Amino acid sequence: MSKASRSTNPAVPETPAKGEHEGDVIVVPKGSSRARFIMTALLAMLVLTTFTVSGEVIDVLTGRNRAKNAYMTWRRSNGQVEDIKASDFLIIKQNLSKVQALLSGGRTSRDHDDSQTARHILADQLAQEAGIDVTDAEMAKTILAIFGSPDMYKRRLADYRTSALEFEQTLRSMLRVRRYEMLLAQSFTTPDPKDVEKQWKESHQEYSLDTIELPTERFAAEAAAACPAGDELKGWFDGLSETEKSTFRLQLEAKTSAEFSWFLLEHASSPERLLAKYPRPETENADDVARTWYEANKNLLYRKPGLPPGKTPAADDYLPFDEVKDRARAEGIVNQSMLDWLNGMKLREEKGEKIILQQEGSEMGLAYRQEVTPHTRAEWAGAMMAWSGKGAVESMFDPASGVGKILPDVNVDPKGLFVGRLLDRQESRMPAFEEVRDKVRDGWIKKKKGELALAKLEELRAKFSTGPDPADATSQLSVEADAAKFQGAAQELGLELKAQDWFDATARVKPGSATPFSQFLRRAAGRYGSTVGAIAKPEMSADHATAWLARVAGKRDPDPARMTPLEYQTVTQMASYESRNEFIQNNFLSDEFLKEHYGLELEAWRREDAEKSTGKK
Repeated sequence: MSKASRSTNPAVPETPAKGEHEGDVIVVPKGSSRARFIMTALLAMLVLTTFTVSGEVIDVLTGRNRAKNAYMTWRRSNGQVEDIKASDFLIIKQNLSKVQALLSGGRTSRDHDDSQTARHILADQLAQEAGIDVTDAEMAKTILAIFGSPDMYKRRLADYRTSALEFEQTLRSMLRVRRYEMLLAQSFTTPDPKDVEKQWKESHQEYSLDTIELPTERFAAEAAAACPAGDELKGWFDGLSETEKSTFRLQLEAKTSAEFSWFLLEHASSPERLLAKYPRPETENADDVARTWYEANKNLLYRKPGLPPGKTPAADDYLPFDEVKDRARAEGIVNQSMLDWLNGMKLREEKGEKIILQQEGSEMGLAYRQEVTPHTRAEWAGAMMAWSGKGAVESMFDPASGVGKILPDVNVDPKGLFVGRLLDRQESRMPAFEEVRDKVRDGWIKKKKGELALAKLEELRAKFSTGPDPADATSQLSVEADAAKFQGAAQELGLELKAQDWFDATARVKPGSATPFSQFLRRAAGRYGSTVGAIAKPEMSADHATAWLARVAGKRDPDPARMTPLEYQTVTQMASYESRNEFIQNNFLSDEFLKEHYGLELEAWRREDAEKSTGKK
């Protein structure tokens, strides 16, 4: 707006000349009533302070404590009080949650709470005051390690709708805080050697045990006498789960019997009578037959010799077609005639004609064999048939193959071309109870022997008083501190007690030295070792041949001279880690510590205190 327009506008008061009203507090525009102007100004101020003045302005005008009304306040090391308003606090909180989600690959949706955010803000300022910083090069290295590539970094930022500036500012502050905490914790990383030794002793306690090994065979006669028979035994078997039943009966495999007639390829049979019976038509191109045969069967018949078994086929693993062209032509033509014979037999079968495979094959100079006894797949493999592959065997077990019918295809094998007929097939099935009755009886007796052995050991255990189990508050533990009393009770029941000398249950097991009994001893010491006199619950060996029981006879600290350098290093590292973790937990993760040392106050805490005082939840 020009000066001319301002000077001609009567609504805009003229600017007083320099020096005019210089000492006045309130300057009234020329031509206005002084009293009316002052009343108008006071009324405007009243409206503004009543409806539109922010808390910060009211604080200034009223002199109220600004820090008291901030969302977060804390005291710096020099005594100066810092504060942050709610909007800024919320932005930091949201950024921390967003960056944490990005760093974790989106696996967590847990937001930072107000306490976490406040601790971060305070720790970040302390880190900066201590001169800790994160360089751009360190930032770039960290980002590349997290996201793998710049493109992935950009895509992930876009997924979370955040900018590189926002992300990197927050990440830099998080790295500063982590570095600051770790530097402060360094003074706690060297534990006292006495603490190291104490911790090593606690984790390598040595134990001595009194043990009983009770063979279940001792109860064989008693178990056999109690074994049910007839329908009672069958009823017990029927009540077992399918898993338990499977220990007594295995599924019987499918079996087949069949007859075969074949043309040898390995030591080629003469094709003259076959081709005379099923000649090739004049329209058939022998070279085309050869090429088709080669491509269809090169992996089976034309691989180069000396290739490693199981090698994935490659283009140069096969003999060139031109090199085996004559062989491929001869074999392809024979296969075509075998197919004509096969298809002709199928048509005749459909008409009800009886096919005598041996007779027809012999007339054409083909070999023949009949296997009347049904065989499983494994048994067929040992039947010394002329084939070397699995094609003929699998064709007999194919559901599409009908009993008494010619098999659907000519089976191509490295040794020959096979045409067959399925004579019989027995489907796989679970054996009936009658077929496994003796095995079920043996299983019942075996189980009963184990139960009797465990009952005998429980009888010994029940002779002693029980007390609370330190490892399980819901159960009771049998304890007998008097070794002589325990031994006497065992002898009364005819049980032999053996002493197991001192051993470390956590020691590395030497290769080949682990036995089921030694593993039981380690479990018993680890579970019950803290209580001298504790009697372990009896256990049964995996083969159900022996029942075990153990009593903790004693425990002691190991000889520190037995500590290896590696163990010392491991325990030292663990102690250092625990010390650092304890320091951080008791300092930067402790609200009480931060309140006491830095005067940290948070609006969320004030609200919680107010709700508690009024009884609100």
